Amino acid sequence: MSATKVNKTDSIVEEAHLINKYGFSKKDSLHLAAAKNSCADYFITVDKGILKGAKLYGDPKIIDPIEFIAKMED
Repeated sequence: MSATKVNKTDSIVEEAHLINKYGFSKKDSLHLAAAKNSCADYFITVDKGILKGAKLYGDPKIIDPIEFIAKMED
């Protein structure tokens, strides 16, 4: 859950177009661009399509909830 509301801006839309080239859907690309714009450390999801592309993408780190909990417990 984001603690910051992120409004759609031209820079987020431009970033989403770049992220889309990694194979993410347009909607997922927009969500990832918003997370990146807000300087999120993690993008937590159970979406298999997004998780599959996680290895190709940089920041924020895309992880599933179980991996996130394990990181927080360390």
